[in-house]
Amino acid sequence: MMKKLLYIICYIFFWADISLSLPLCTDVDVRKWTNCKGEVNSPDGTKFIGEWKEGNPNGHGNLTYPDGRKYVGEWKNGSHDGKGTFTYPDGAKYVGNWKDGKQNGEGVFSYPNGAKYIGKFKNSRQHGEGTYISKTGEKFIGLWTDDQLNGKGIFTSPNGEKYEGEFKNSRKHGKGIISYPDGKKYSGEWENGKIKSELLRLKSS
Repeated sequence: MMKKLLYIICYIFFWADISLSLPLCTDVDVRKWTNCKGEVNSPDGTKFIGEWKEGNPNGHGNLTYPDGRKYVGEWKNGSHDGKGTFTYPDGAKYVGNWKDGKQNGEGVFSYPNGAKYIGKFKNSRQHGEGTYISKTGEKFIGLWTDDQLNGKGIFTSPNGEKYEGEFKNSRKHGKGIISYPDGKKYSGEWENGKIKSELLRLKSS
C-alpha cells in the first residue's frame, strides 16, 4: 500500500515538474502551439488546460465539459492516451489506461450505485479478464466480451453460494458446479441462467 502511495505521489510531482518547465503558449494561432502549456475555452463551454504539441493536446491536461464530465490525464495527438481519469455527472468514474480516446487496457469503472468492474477494457467496453462486484456484493470473475461475461467464470454471492462453470452473456450457461454454505455441492448444466438438467450431488472433499 505504501509503495503504491509513493508511486502516485511521484507521478503527481513528475507531471507538476513537466508543467512548470514548459513555457506558456503565446501565439494567437492555436495550431502553432507546440511544447508549451495553454488554455482553450470553446463557445459551448468546453475547456482544456494542459500541454500542447503541434496544435494538439499532448502530454498532460484537463478537459471539462459544460455538462459536468471531466477528464484528467495523459494525451497524445489530441486524444486521451495513456493513464487518465474520466468522471461523469452521475458520479460514475473510470480510472485506467486509454488509447486513441477510448478505454483500453487495465482500468477500474465505478458505477453510481456502488457497483464496480476491475479488469481489462477494449474500445471502452469490458473485454478480457476482469471482476465485477455488484452493489449488493455479488461477484463475477472471468473473461468478458463487450461488457458481458462469456466462457468460464466464477460467481459468488454474499450468502456464500458459489458457482464455477460456463457463462453466456453474464448468465450461467453450460456445465458448472454450484456449492452452498452448508457444504453441499452439485454439478449440472444450465441454460440462460436456469437449470437445464437434474443436478448431481457431489461428495464432499
